[in-house]
Order: sequence, then C-alpha cells, then structure tokens
Amino acid sequence: MSHGRILQLGTTPIAPESFIDEFDLCDCTSFIGPIADSISNNCERKVDFDEFVNRLRDAAGDTFSVSYAGDASENPEAFIIFGRGFKEAYFGERLKAFKKITDAMTLYEFMSGTHQTWLVEETISERFGYYIYDENGYPMRLDSFFRKLPNDEEIKYWLGATLDYHY
Repeated sequence: MSHGRILQLGTTPIAPESFIDEFDLCDCTSFIGPIADSISNNCERKVDFDEFVNRLRDAAGDTFSVSYAGDASENPEAFIIFGRGFKEAYFGERLKAFKKITDAMTLYEFMSGTHQTWLVEETISERFGYYIYDENGYPMRLDSFFRKLPNDEEIKYWLGATLDYHY
C-alpha cells in the first residue's frame, strides 16, 4: 500500500475556499481507477510542499525558488518560481538515467517487457509520483506539468491544497 501526493498549483494566488478536495476528483476517471484507488484531504500542506521542494532540489538544484508569506500550512501565500534553466536541469538528470538504463538493456529485456522496460517508462514519466492539479482542472503527472513550462522565462506558481492518493 503506497501513497502519493497531488499538489494544486495556480498562476495566481489560490484562496483557501478555492482549495481542491477529494470530491473535486471523484469523477476524474482518468485518475481514479487507473492510478489511485482513493484520495484524501488527510495530509499536511506545508510538510507535503517541503517534501516536494526537497525532491526538486535533489533533481534540479537551485534553478527554482520558494517563498512562504506567513504560516504556509494555512496561508495561501506560498509560491514556487521555476527559473530559467529549470527544465534543462530537471530533465538533464532524467535523460542521463534514461541513457544509463537503455545502454545496459538487452534486446531480450526490451522485447519481453521486464523490470528494465518499466524503469525506462518511469524515467520518462513517473506514473505513481507527484501529480499537479492546475487551472486545467485535472491531475497531471509531474513530468507532464514540467514539460509544459516555458524554456526561457521564469514562471511563478502559487500553492493551493495538497491531497493524498493511495495506489
């Protein structure tokens, strides 16, 4: 039994009354069923956001910045700025991992759909990692969200709710 997180991000501040909850996703058949078997509001926003930020630091270094205005566990004034070079740093490490896996893969592993092929797929886009819920109104894989970011400009996203999902 494992858990993941859905982070609500917006290009403008998100008021607490606009935070998503599990009921906003109960009709999302592309997520409930294929990915998650349940979603819950039972999580701590600041802890979730801090864990997300730490994971990004491991993957992309200092190519982004984070700010909290007041108590981020209650205050919607928490945001992240993805800077120039963020996508290159994040996906550069993923590409290195992808090449390492594929260089070591045999034709048999590639044909048979072994653990190695699953690793390749997960390196391209993690199925059970973080999901982002943005203005589009549905959760998308973190990698898909990052691929939509502009390459050559900074962009700010405000933190809304965080949800736990079970898979």
